[in-house]
Amino acid sequence: DDWSHFRRVETHDGREESVMLDAPGPGCVVRIWTTANNPRGTIRVYLDGAPKPVIEERIDRLIGGDALVGKPLSAVQARGMNLYLPIPYAKRCVMTYDRPHFWKPGNSTQENQLYYQVNYRTYEPGTHVESFSREALEAARPVLARVENALREPASVLPGDLRFLSQP
Repeated sequence: DDWSHFRRVETHDGREESVMLDAPGPGCVVRIWTTANNPRGTIRVYLDGAPKPVIEERIDRLIGGDALVGKPLSAVQARGMNLYLPIPYAKRCVMTYDRPHFWKPGNSTQENQLYYQVNYRTYEPGTHVESFSREALEAARPVLARVENALREPASVLPGDLRFLSQP
């Protein structure tokens, strides 16, 4: 019984969305983990009270796929889908999932089960945070590429005299 426990269900544009996270800001989502038998729903991330999501992707492309970033920041390990892309927000972050809600009568099938964790940080009131945007993501591509490379090949970023530590 530790799956599909959402905070509430909301309706957006006539569509039911189960709320995974509703966090006041300023803050930042730092990790999303999920697993499911048939992860095909859409995750939407609404920031700072905006009526339209800043992120809207099918769960298997967003978390563990390549919708925003590649491996290892977004990868599947041991059947768990992980996303380690910071999603900062100034005022509020609401994250939703639109598959049928498992606990509603008639929906309790295995394909509607979703295990998930959303890890986030909350900062002191008044902390300046630039909320996530596609423009900021695109501007950060060179840095993200260096981070992904460093995580895949840690020896590539060690100072020359410390490279021996990465040798078997």
